[in-house]
Amino acid sequence: LQHSRIFFFGYLAAAQYGRRGYDPRADLPGARRDAFDEQMRGAGPKPGQKKEAKDCPPSDGKFPFAAATIIGGTIYVKADESDADCVELKSLGGHNMTALQQAAKTACGAPGEWKLKFMESLSAVFEMGGLENWPSFQDEDTRIAYGYNESVGTTEVTEAKMKKILECWRYGCGCKQAETQLWSKITFVAGIVIALAFITKDWLQTQKREKKKRSKE
Repeated sequence: LQHSRIFFFGYLAAAQYGRRGYDPRADLPGARRDAFDEQMRGAGPKPGQKKEAKDCPPSDGKFPFAAATIIGGTIYVKADESDADCVELKSLGGHNMTALQQAAKTACGAPGEWKLKFMESLSAVFEMGGLENWPSFQDEDTRIAYGYNESVGTTEVTEAKMKKILECWRYGCGCKQAETQLWSKITFVAGIVIALAFITKDWLQTQKREKKKRSKE
């Protein structure tokens, strides 16, 4: 019986410490463990397992543009109400659009809601994405640089702009680019309706001729 116990405990020890790549010293009190040790112990994310998205911190309630809309993956903005029309945003705070969109998708929250996060929680996108140059409440200068078309300008980040954006960004904020897209959709739908009307008319006429033909027979 004693030999059986020795064999049993020896088997457990081999199963615990004989795993490939596992360092038994990691179980000693005060020992440092790396991510590989935690994975071998069964802790931490498994290979291929997706990490849970972090919750976004509250927005500071400010936005740099008086009008903004997103068409496809392109963002159009108007810095001030006095500007003639919206322009394509190329950069913000020294960061290009690839970095900004990537931060909006992956820094926090659901990746599929990047447009919502960009428009309604832009300060959180900068904070969680590790992006610099977003003006804080302590800064005397609340302006931020932005690139548009082939030019560069600055715009003030304010709460008034955020209030307006919350009301209109989903509907285009009066940008001509959004109106053009809307008319394109209307024209497309109208074309489909007209085509279906002609097809239906032709089908009805065919059915009518077939009915008359059968009645004569």
